Amino acid sequence: MLDKNFKNRLEELRLKKGYTKTTVAEAINVSVSAYYYFEQGIKEPSVDTIKKLAKFYSVSTDYLINGFKNSNNSSNFKSEFAIRLQNLREENNLTKVL
Repeated sequence: MLDKNFKNRLEELRLKKGYTKTTVAEAINVSVSAYYYFEQGIKEPSVDTIKKLAKFYSVSTDYLINGFKNSNNSSNFKSEFAIRLQNLREENNLTKVL
């Protein structure tokens, strides 16, 4: 599952560069409707498509997925991971660690 702000980052990057959805979709070889769904958060792109998006926008996959500007920032990653793990435990009523 992608960060809830993934769709916002996609739109911000596209607008910052002045691209249309059609331009981006063609560049990463997906349909315009697929790209629209990514920006709306309706569908998640494949790992391969995320890599293409990162290359197209000249950002890291870490930035696209988590919003981390520096992929070496392990303390942010650990904090984010701990929060996500706790949320998953709560969502699934798992309060004990085995």
